[in-house]
Amino acid sequence: MNHDPNFSIDLNGTTKHKFSRQISTYMQQVTIMGTGILILFFGILTLLYSEGTKLVERDTPLLTASINVQVQIGEFHLWFEEMLQGDASLTEDAVWAYIDVADDTIHTMLAGSVTPKSVFPRLEDPQLIPILKHTEKLIHELKGIATSRLQNRASSLAGSQVDQRFDSIYLEIVENSKLLTKKLSLLIDKRYQQYRVLIIVLGGIAFIIFILGGWFFLRLERHRQAAEHKLNDANKELDLTVQKRTKELGKNIRELNFQKLAVDEHAIVSITDVKGNITYTNDKFCQISGYSRDELLGQNHRVLLSDEHPPEFFADMWKTIANGKVWQGEIKNKHKIKGYYWVRTTIVPNLNAEGKPFQYTGIRTEITENKTLEANLALSKIEADNSNQAKSEFLSSMSHELRTPMNAILGFAQMLEFNPKEPLTQNQKTSVTHIMKGGQHLLDLINQVLDLAKIEAGEMGLSIEDVSFGTILDECLPLIQTMADDRGIQITVKGDFHSSQKMRADHTRLRQALLNLMSNAVKYNRQNGKIIIDCRDTRSAMFRISITDTGEGISKNKQHQLFKPFSRLGAKNTEIEGTGIGLTITKKIIEGMDGRIGVDSEFGVGSTFWIELPLSERKLIDVEDTGIHDADDAVKRLPDIDGMVLYVEDNPANLQLMEMIIESIEGLSMVSAHNAELGIELAKSNKPDIIILDINLPGMDGFAALKTLQGLENTQDIPVVALSANAMPKDIRKGIEAGFNKYLTKPIKVDEVVSAIKDLVKS
Repeated sequence: MNHDPNFSIDLNGTTKHKFSRQISTYMQQVTIMGTGILILFFGILTLLYSEGTKLVERDTPLLTASINVQVQIGEFHLWFEEMLQGDASLTEDAVWAYIDVADDTIHTMLAGSVTPKSVFPRLEDPQLIPILKHTEKLIHELKGIATSRLQNRASSLAGSQVDQRFDSIYLEIVENSKLLTKKLSLLIDKRYQQYRVLIIVLGGIAFIIFILGGWFFLRLERHRQAAEHKLNDANKELDLTVQKRTKELGKNIRELNFQKLAVDEHAIVSITDVKGNITYTNDKFCQISGYSRDELLGQNHRVLLSDEHPPEFFADMWKTIANGKVWQGEIKNKHKIKGYYWVRTTIVPNLNAEGKPFQYTGIRTEITENKTLEANLALSKIEADNSNQAKSEFLSSMSHELRTPMNAILGFAQMLEFNPKEPLTQNQKTSVTHIMKGGQHLLDLINQVLDLAKIEAGEMGLSIEDVSFGTILDECLPLIQTMADDRGIQITVKGDFHSSQKMRADHTRLRQALLNLMSNAVKYNRQNGKIIIDCRDTRSAMFRISITDTGEGISKNKQHQLFKPFSRLGAKNTEIEGTGIGLTITKKIIEGMDGRIGVDSEFGVGSTFWIELPLSERKLIDVEDTGIHDADDAVKRLPDIDGMVLYVEDNPANLQLMEMIIESIEGLSMVSAHNAELGIELAKSNKPDIIILDINLPGMDGFAALKTLQGLENTQDIPVVALSANAMPKDIRKGIEAGFNKYLTKPIKVDEVVSAIKDLVKS
């Protein structure tokens, strides 16, 4: 959503626009400007009037007084002449008033020049003061002459002289008055000219101010009108935006309502204050807790707590949310009536402007059923683990119980083959061969079952290295060739399997997988059929090995069952031997080496089983010898070994078998014991070169016997070999970790036993 930077809408819905503020500012400026211009304009007019009046009227009283002095002196002079002629119509006191007024006027004018607060203004022209003082002196002299003349009216001579002096003074006073009047008139004219200049200057200033004020007023008015237009446009845009935002807000509110409805339908929601007191709950919260909303509001969340969680659990929760962080976890709460329930909880702190929580929103999902399932699964896991343990113990026991008689079968059969002193007839050789073949097949079945158990338990160890297919094929072909020859099956090898290209695989496990596929190709083939072994690199950096047979093939609807354990696809009703787990083991082995396995089969034509393994980045420098070894071994002979063997075994058949092996070796002797206690005593007294211990002995077992031998000074250096029917991987690991020099399993292979004895005796 775009935001217009020219306006904003506050929480009360009030629109604040910058153009409105501009118009308000312009109106304030116009008002202030207009008021200022009017005040200034009228102030200038008032100043003009005041200053003009002062200028014009300033010296008018002086001019009037000067004229009045002339008038008063003229009236006095006229009266004085009439009085001398006897025609005076005024009294003497009235006449003297004229000259007194003139005297007072002159005196006042002089006083005004000295005192600013007097009737007349200060005389600014210094030339007027001497005139006024001289006129005042003349008036005083005139008053004196007039007084003397009135006292000597009878003397004509005196009157003539006085009259002349009187007239002279009178004329001088008149001249002075005229001069004063003239100067004052000139001064008034000068003031008037100043007044006119002042009017012009102040009027011009007022005009300029008026023009500038008018221009600025018009400018402000244009700005105001422009801002008002923009405001109108903005208001229209604002109205549209508000309408749009209102619609969006309504839509958002509806969406939030739907979301709230969805949350309320699914989740358990509550809101608490910072102290954990409940301020809001939805219906789901009330339903699951068993409390009504009125019962919950104001209550602390502790009312729901069970005894499931320790105080540290909730201390950590409060520490997290008090720091403004989201907390998630599973909580067991207490129902008002019906016991307990589990919820998966998310608590979100609601933060204020300072980033401090002011309330907490909790959203929960009931997981009581899940917790019940988890508990059941945990119980099931325990039961499964116990079952696996029981299965492992059963397999271990079965392995031991089966291998013990197999030890006698295969051991004595081997001794018949190894006995050059009593050579077998042809029929005896054939019988022994069948015994060995049947016993070995039974042992292979046992090993396959144990392999499957080991793989399912995740105990299949792999040693991935660079492996040459040619080397593996050389090891497998002699073992399969005899089986193929018995049925007249021709084996053809195609492809450059002797190339320098290598695969990434476990050598032993890959040989096991190939032997299984090749033996199946023989077992499920036609009499006088064919087997084609091919290999090639793929485009996906994998090495593909394919084994094709000309057997009956597998129908499409059964191919998906091929790699399931104990699924023989109808072969169980035939004479073909097998357990139905070979392909299962092969698949798990190949996939454990990051490879793939598959089949292409057509019913009535044959099948092609293929495996793909990652190519190595390195290549062989020299091509290895891939000649096929002759499967028919020469007559086996046992080496000569000097030394003594102590064999501790409780099974008589196994003891007899070991005696036959030892007797067949020139220079080697044996002492035996049927329990560990006797064996330890014989070891201390006879000091043998090597001790062979069975594990499952009556009383003290083989591990306890080994520990005792290791603790005795005269037996601790004697090498000890475990020979047991406990052939599970964990059994072998346990034996090696206990300190056995070697751990051999039953049924024994004569050459392995002899080789172990030879190595340890020499060492």
